[in-house]
Amino acid sequence: VLTPSYVNELEKDVVPTNQTIGGYGCTCITSATSPGVIFKGASLISVRFGKGITEIGSDSFEGSSIKSVVFDGDITTLPAGAFSGFTGVTVYFAGDISCNINGFADSSLKYINLVGKSCTGITASAFTNSTIERAYIPSGITSIGAEAFANCGSLNYLYFDGYISDWYNITKGTDWHLNTQLSSVRCKDGDCY
Repeated sequence: VLTPSYVNELEKDVVPTNQTIGGYGCTCITSATSPGVIFKGASLISVRFGKGITEIGSDSFEGSSIKSVVFDGDITTLPAGAFSGFTGVTVYFAGDISCNINGFADSSLKYINLVGKSCTGITASAFTNSTIERAYIPSGITSIGAEAFANCGSLNYLYFDGYISDWYNITKGTDWHLNTQLSSVRCKDGDCY
């Protein structure tokens, strides 16, 4: 059973594997006393965050061995560095994401599916230097920042859940896909670049 003090002491590595975290007024994953060490050294395989969690703090997953993270709630804050150093391969957002996509640079993430989410932008350097291979982005995206996927040498598939004409209307920053394996972007009505 999670108690309010238990939720506040996550950095002590006592959360059971596959336990849902959330509730008790807890809305943010962060540590006021030790930023960046929430799950550092945690020996968890997977963790699921309940609907009450809406914010993810910077460096929350750095140095952890967690392989899978699930968020049931609607995420409203996803800062730069939220998943920096994340060595897991899967992050799944069951709820909505109403903020810009950010925070996956230098992570071991392999796959992300954002189709159906409310996010409208992917920030500059959001996935830079990550090992992402496949990304699925929603039709509501209006901007992709500079170097958003730069140096993601494993990125070989990008699906945009809109039409080719919509893809060409997205504002794309300089070198948004520099040093990737992308040769095209898959849209609902075909491939483009």
